[in-house]
Amino acid sequence: MYECPVCGNSGKCDYCNNEGRLELIQCPRKAITNDIWQFMDYAELYEKGIPPEHGGALDQLYAFNYYCRFVWNEQALHKAKAHADILGS
Repeated sequence: MYECPVCGNSGKCDYCNNEGRLELIQCPRKAITNDIWQFMDYAELYEKGIPPEHGGALDQLYAFNYYCRFVWNEQALHKAKAHADILGS
């Protein structure tokens, strides 16, 4: 059971049937639609300096955007490992 995101566990909304909590009966990722995933991708790219506009992320191929995220994640992993090595962790 999870706190209702609408009423904050008060139990005063129709979303949770006035219970204040929700029970997950499937993977929560299934509730996220493709347009939301795409929006999250654009938000991440915007953070990296590629705006969702013509000439920016909107004109990029999906594969390009996917592999950019892959490379950025790998770079972050290697930087974190290098930092840990420097600190002697």
